[in-house]
Amino acid sequence: MHEFSVVSQIVPVILEKAQEAGALKVLRVDMEIGELTFLVEEQLKYAFEMLFTGTPAEGAEIRFTTIRAAVECSKCGYRGGVEAVDTGIMRVPVLMCPTCREPAEPVSGKEFNVRDIQVELPDK
Repeated sequence: MHEFSVVSQIVPVILEKAQEAGALKVLRVDMEIGELTFLVEEQLKYAFEMLFTGTPAEGAEIRFTTIRAAVECSKCGYRGGVEAVDTGIMRVPVLMCPTCREPAEPVSGKEFNVRDIQVELPDK
């Protein structure tokens, strides 16, 4: 379960940013996940819940936005989305140009970013 090791690197950053803002509590974390990371949302949520336990982020809502894979073909110049195979567990993008069927380089879909952190601040 590589989701746990990935999340374990992000949680300290989230907690640090919340502390820098003077937050009492982390209410929500918005994440962007590229299709090519092959990270599973349910497992990510579980890892966040485990690692947030006992911290100001305990109970925070975790929301995910999926960034679809896109490729660029050096042969025909195509740049855009790709076809995918549904395995029943996840959608697996095919890194092949849909126009000329040659292998293509990914230009998006590898992202794993914290997009936004919503916190509760003390009353002033």
